[in-house]
Amino acid sequence: MSVCVVAVISTASLIKLLALAGAMAAGSAILGRQIEKKEERDAVRRNVMMEIASESDRISSFDDAAASSALMGELDAIRSSLDSKLSDAKSSKGVYEEINALVVRIREAELDDKQCRARSDDVRAKIEALYLTSDTSSDKSYKTELEALEKKLDDVRRIPFEERMSELQGILDRLEELERLCREAFATGLRETGFAAAPTPRRNDTEADIRGIRDLAGRIAMLDEEEGEKIAPTVAKLNAGTNFPDRLAALHRQMKTTWGKLRERAALSAFFRDTLTALRNDLSVSRAAISSKEGSALMSRCDALRGGKYIDREEFMNLYEDMARFVASNEEEIADSIFAHKVKNTLAELGYELITDELPGETSETDQSLEPGAVRYFDTPYDDYRVMLKVDERKGVTTRLVRAAEDEDTSSEDDVKRDVETGKKWCADLDAFLKKMSDDGLPLDVTLRQEPGEVPVLKVTDLAARRKKKSRKRSRTGGKDALKSAEYGGDTE
Repeated sequence: MSVCVVAVISTASLIKLLALAGAMAAGSAILGRQIEKKEERDAVRRNVMMEIASESDRISSFDDAAASSALMGELDAIRSSLDSKLSDAKSSKGVYEEINALVVRIREAELDDKQCRARSDDVRAKIEALYLTSDTSSDKSYKTELEALEKKLDDVRRIPFEERMSELQGILDRLEELERLCREAFATGLRETGFAAAPTPRRNDTEADIRGIRDLAGRIAMLDEEEGEKIAPTVAKLNAGTNFPDRLAALHRQMKTTWGKLRERAALSAFFRDTLTALRNDLSVSRAAISSKEGSALMSRCDALRGGKYIDREEFMNLYEDMARFVASNEEEIADSIFAHKVKNTLAELGYELITDELPGETSETDQSLEPGAVRYFDTPYDDYRVMLKVDERKGVTTRLVRAAEDEDTSSEDDVKRDVETGKKWCADLDAFLKKMSDDGLPLDVTLRQEPGEVPVLKVTDLAARRKKKSRKRSRTGGKDALKSAEYGGDTE
């Protein structure tokens, strides 16, 4: 492929797409935005579908089959009803409220899944430690019980969260009892007597409350170490024989309430943190944000809030609304910056690096080198070839494969053959680029495409000279020379 011209739908739709898909607050998934045109409705639909795909991947990693199935069902329901809801919607807010509420519940399930895995890891580590520290060859009953507990650990892996946490706590309790019996056996020299079998669980409320309290205390400690330390002394004193049943029941209820509030707060904080991270990433490539006091202050506030243990709803909304006002007043420039950043990064993932004027090891704070009207070159994985790229004012992108040449003499047959072969490789890479841009919510339409061999590959003599100078100069000073455009004329530094 010698020449390819790619164009986004339009500048206006790009801004709306970025606003809706990237959590850009001017048209955000939190504050909502009026839906007046088909392209705006399509942008909302695309964004929600991307969110559904992302959350589906998250859910698929959960161990709890029942929770995964239920959450997948809710995602499917949103997907199937999306078109009808969008056809009647006047604003994106209601559409996003539904998916956002589900995302928070998915974050809660994710926390549950992580806690189950952490407790399972604790159980498995304790089993392995008991295998290592005890002579199981001389005590078959001990080995048999450890094997049974290990099998039970595998069996409970996919049962619902609450049941699994309770079962895991029961296994931990029994392991602690085995550990105690093991120590006593070694101390008394009565190893031949064996170990007591697991006691039959007693069906009384006092024992159930104590087990429940210990279970919840473990969950709270995993979620919030500081809260766990506060309740640890109380939990350590629990004893079925000395604690009054009514007090144990009240403590159990109090622990359930504490756990529920912490879980909800942690899930909301995870959702708020993800949203702020998306905003922060978008603003970090914008000259309007980096070069202004207001933008820098907003990013600093964002970093501080994201770095905290929890993010309160009021703090989040105050910052989010301030960001909304900033984006609304700079959305054209922010859209330009995000688009350029996305183009550059997507090409880089495919092995095409933007040639800039920074010294080796340096990077630009922004992608102003891809600002509209600028002609830039990208290094390619193929010797002597570059990709020339220009972004126009309408968010159009023109790309062209060029070859570094010593002079402008007629190309040899071998050169022409190599041009066609390299052009085919670039065609495949460009198709991958277009697909990834579309998958990431920035679909581009090809308005002109010339396949390899249709027109000669442009030879760029300045580029060949620069390639030699770059190699020599880097060996001495690490610098880079200016690059001149062979097609558009003038320096493109």
